[in-house]
Amino acid sequence: MIKRLKLSYAILASLGVVLILLGENGILPAGAYGTGSSGEYFMKVTGILLMVAGVPLGLKFLTLPFVRREIEQATEYGDARYEVWCMVRLVMLYVPLFFNLLLYYITMDTTHVFCAVISVIGLVFCWPSEQKMFHERGMEDAQQKEEK
Repeated sequence: MIKRLKLSYAILASLGVVLILLGENGILPAGAYGTGSSGEYFMKVTGILLMVAGVPLGLKFLTLPFVRREIEQATEYGDARYEVWCMVRLVMLYVPLFFNLLLYYITMDTTHVFCAVISVIGLVFCWPSEQKMFHERGMEDAQQKEEK
């Protein structure tokens, strides 16, 4: 399960790199949207709001009461449910990243780069590991008993 989460993480990260390569090689329309328009302002506000809402929510997502309860109470399908909720969290963190990268190349406004960097910093804290899985599923005590 952890391998699948790491693979998903890597695939989404590689899509971000592909998006950057497309923009830097001129395949994406660099600066296609004119400056000073109300549409550009709307895109900027949307990118910022996505980042402001998505990153903190994605970082704290698995500690939300309804998600935590479902993960901890799941016995038979606990791993699958944990994996699904982790994928939801990754999507919540990658959507602002992709959106802001795309908007940067469309508008060439550096505000979107800063929002994308903040999203990347948030993603660093969501790298899947077994220790994190035991902690997030409330199984730390069981893991420590097995080690003794």
